[in-house]
Amino acid sequence: MNLLPQGQVQSLKRSQNMGYYSDVGLALNKEAAIKFKNILDNLDEQSQETKEIKSFILNDAKRRNNAETGEELYIWYSTKWYTDDPAYFPEITLTENFIKNLEDDKFLFIRIGENFDDIEIQGDYWANSFDFGFERRLVSNLQ
Repeated sequence: MNLLPQGQVQSLKRSQNMGYYSDVGLALNKEAAIKFKNILDNLDEQSQETKEIKSFILNDAKRRNNAETGEELYIWYSTKWYTDDPAYFPEITLTENFIKNLEDDKFLFIRIGENFDDIEIQGDYWANSFDFGFERRLVSNLQ
């Protein structure tokens, strides 16, 4: 299964570019976490594309692992999660293609965009050990 886009990768300087930013989280059960690790381990270590992908997934994300359950949680704050340019964002394409091939009960993906109504949810792994999810609530200064 080829999860990577074809073509040249351009350097990703996310923090220096204007654009649309999202907060993104991905919770994986043990089975899915092992599959994701295997995919990352089998990438061509010499390619620039692999370096970009691994940097984003392994370094840029806030990651948690539950050693007891084998679950993994990745959270990226204020990131460009563009799915329309696979040559420029191979790490997004790889992650999106990976979760498309998972059963819903193996993962929970949440992306919250800058716009108030821009919330994307995929998967159904709400019973994860990280209590990963999202909240919408009213706030006020009423006592």
